[in-house]
Amino acid sequence: VAANEKHGYSHIIAPGTKFGANYLGRAGAQLGVSPISDVVDVLAEDTFVRPLYAGNALAKVISKSSPLKLISIRPTAFDKAEADSTAEIESLDVPANELTEWLLESV
Repeated sequence: VAANEKHGYSHIIAPGTKFGANYLGRAGAQLGVSPISDVVDVLAEDTFVRPLYAGNALAKVISKSSPLKLISIRPTAFDKAEADSTAEIESLDVPANELTEWLLESV
């Protein structure tokens, strides 16, 4: 959320896993944006395909209400990236989460 405020991203993408769902749900609540989950195809900058009814139907979702898109991608729906592909990697200075405190460890 802090990185988005600094850089103004248009899309934030996470894997379609429990971690991704937890992250996008919390980020969506803080940013006031509804996440689009389990995307299996990207048709345009604001148009995505996601499964419904346990995968028995596919829905085309168009997100026009927000300039920011929070998307979870189903990893098995896309081809693996080439090992020699080049992409820019940028390090972000993200402030530490100080909302929680570790109290004890007990079994």
